[in-house]
Amino acid sequence: MRRRSALMGILAAWLAGAGWSVTGAGAALPSDGNKGKTASGKHRRYPLTGVVRSLVKEERLAMIRHQEIPGWMPAMTMEFEIRSAAEFAGLDKGMTIRATVVVTESGAYWLENVTLVE
Repeated sequence: MRRRSALMGILAAWLAGAGWSVTGAGAALPSDGNKGKTASGKHRRYPLTGVVRSLVKEERLAMIRHQEIPGWMPAMTMEFEIRSAAEFAGLDKGMTIRATVVVTESGAYWLENVTLVE
């Protein structure tokens, strides 16, 4: 948990430096207010392509070296929760994947729609 908190702190600092505003409640919003938002405005979704570096099976966490995520994040290696047990079960170290990053208004994020790149 401490590692995830540290990563969230780094992410918040990077978002602030990239022109996002970080509210007192910890929510991060893009400066243009619309980039990546869904019609409901509650979650933003971004396409991700990357390579699985490691897995923490007990917590369904995957360390992914991902390409740039336009509108959200530069290329880097970071940990993502994968909420679908079935999607997580199909992963192994070294696999290249495509997925959707879901980002909430509070800054929480996870992957969904995880598929293997053949």
